[in-house]
Amino acid sequence: MANLNDILRPKTKEEIDDLEKRGFRRDSGKWIFQINISNLINEYSENDDINNFKINLTNLLSSRIQDVNLFAGKEGLEKFENIIEKFKETHVDVEAIDRRLDELYDWADDNNVWIESS
Repeated sequence: MANLNDILRPKTKEEIDDLEKRGFRRDSGKWIFQINISNLINEYSENDDINNFKINLTNLLSSRIQDVNLFAGKEGLEKFENIIEKFKETHVDVEAIDRRLDELYDWADDNNVWIESS
């Protein structure tokens, strides 16, 4: 796993600002990256459409692959991509999606990623 300082160091201020907007965190806490799924959870709470949640979450996670590649290393990236594929293949069922979310949270813990869900 890459060090956040190594990711941010060789960049211009504009590039660093962009990385921070994309979810990289400069504070000294454990979490070096954030993926915010709170809007998706709020939307699901309002419309109770698990299929829409699954599609939107898969799209959001897929859009973060390039960023995850910067810090997670080959194994971490492969696991992240595997989780995305599992989401795509998962039957649209609340319990099945919950199991996949558990896998995502476990991966996030292992890779110092904060999943913002509230």
